Amino acid sequence: MSLGLPPESGNRAAGPVAASRQRPTGRTGGAGLTGATRWTSIAGGAAVWSVAVVLLCLTGSVVLRQAREKADSIACAGNLRALGAALALYSQDWDDRLPPSTSWASVIDDGKYLPGRQRRRRFHCPAAKSSFGYAMNIGVSGADSYQIPVPNVMVQLFETDSAAWNASGVASQVARSRHSNLNVLYCDGSVHAVNLYTRRRWRWFLSKAGSR
Repeated sequence: MSLGLPPESGNRAAGPVAASRQRPTGRTGGAGLTGATRWTSIAGGAAVWSVAVVLLCLTGSVVLRQAREKADSIACAGNLRALGAALALYSQDWDDRLPPSTSWASVIDDGKYLPGRQRRRRFHCPAAKSSFGYAMNIGVSGADSYQIPVPNVMVQLFETDSAAWNASGVASQVARSRHSNLNVLYCDGSVHAVNLYTRRRWRWFLSKAGSR
């Protein structure tokens, strides 16, 4: 009687051992898939960073543009205040009357009413395309400054796109695009930044019939 194992039993015993020896091959394949996934993650992260950088650049450009518009508006308002003070000094010397709208810039650009070597810069809005950025309301040309009704809404100087020296006009000559809001000098000497709806309150002529 033989006590040896059948040949097939040996084969079955060798099966698990052989299978266990083949497992590293499977792990090697898994490592390859993990590397591909890692590269995909890196590429996706780079794309996200690229989009983030673009958004930051766009946001930064918007902020810079808004800051520049604000700075231009402040400088423009300062110019109008200086011009308004010069016009007030002129009217004191001329029986409280404002200068003619056809020569308003010339009469105050003499170093007396508008002092300073760089006084010409006061006539230029930083956001204007031309070298001259303001115009006088023809409705108050030569008017008695003490006889102007509602001076807090009566336009004296306003922003314009006209490049003419001694520019003058009415609502149709108001600048269409400048900084976010337009600045206006009222006959009471105040300067305000106004929008489209505020402009409806402006008055242009001494009589109510021609106030719009």
